[in-house]
Amino acid sequence: MNQDLIQKICQKLNLGDPISPAERIYGGLLHKMWKLSTDQNFYAIKELAPHIDFKNQSIRNNYELSEKIAMMFSNDGIPAISAIHQDGDYLIEIDAAFFLIYPWVNAKTLPTHEPISDQHGIKIAVLISKIHRINLNIFSLPSSQEPEFNTLSSAQILDDIKNSQTKKAPFADELKKHQKILLALNQKYLNAISHLKKQSVISHGDLDPKNVLWDAEDQPILIDWESARRLNPAHEIINACFDWSGISLDNNFNQNLFFKMLGAYQKSGGVLDQNLLEPAFYAVAGNWIHWMVFNIQRFCETQDPEVLNLSAEQVSQTLRTIVFLENLIPALLSEIQKQEIQK
Repeated sequence: MNQDLIQKICQKLNLGDPISPAERIYGGLLHKMWKLSTDQNFYAIKELAPHIDFKNQSIRNNYELSEKIAMMFSNDGIPAISAIHQDGDYLIEIDAAFFLIYPWVNAKTLPTHEPISDQHGIKIAVLISKIHRINLNIFSLPSSQEPEFNTLSSAQILDDIKNSQTKKAPFADELKKHQKILLALNQKYLNAISHLKKQSVISHGDLDPKNVLWDAEDQPILIDWESARRLNPAHEIINACFDWSGISLDNNFNQNLFFKMLGAYQKSGGVLDQNLLEPAFYAVAGNWIHWMVFNIQRFCETQDPEVLNLSAEQVSQTLRTIVFLENLIPALLSEIQKQEIQK
């Protein structure tokens, strides 16, 4: 990030004078992050991905609303970080680029590619329960509004698999090999949506380990609220249980932690509708399919070496996760049913 751009950001938000070049912070899968030091304080700059169409007012409104939601949850006692705003506007546009600026937090994410401890996973489950019980109400998301779901048709998935072959992507053969699994799971996801729309709360929407910082007292701080929206609570807690139990860590899924988190969510007041469990499980598979397809498209459309490598890595990792889920979901649902019978 060049010094002229940094200076304009500082002037626009009255952040003081920069005292050193912005430091690139790695780890994000979509945007670029920078640490900024000024004579007033430290800040985190989120440089939003250039492919996002901010000429679309609906997209701009969603980004603004997500930061407002984070602020409202913070006011309700949730450890949430929201962007700095100017006259109520959170998105900053400078030289045709868009940014969100946050106060710097002295906290860290957990190490990537390592199993999560029971203690950390349970704290997240309890926090999700608290968020759901707040049942935040905001005029832009009326209670009658249904949750939104990203969907793909079979034809769209097949087109992207074919495009990856045309582009000679390194993952093209694996996609072709497993396309029947992808299509079958995607159909189960599409069938689940009508059931999941029956219940909703406003929540974070992307509470995986990379979006949680841990402070010196080992307490969680929730960041990256851009997916905040009205969603089904069973879908979110099941998704979080998978993420924190290591679903994306090859051969390291912690089933015991999965069930401990699910139990902690319920014991702390979270309500889990048993009739929505199976739809919620297949909605998680649908999330992974959508993320994989996004990265297939990103790989096929970019010439940026950094983006190419990241996208290829994400497609391969996500595909492994989806194939693993095909057998894991029925096994977990069967185990939940056994536990319910034993009660």
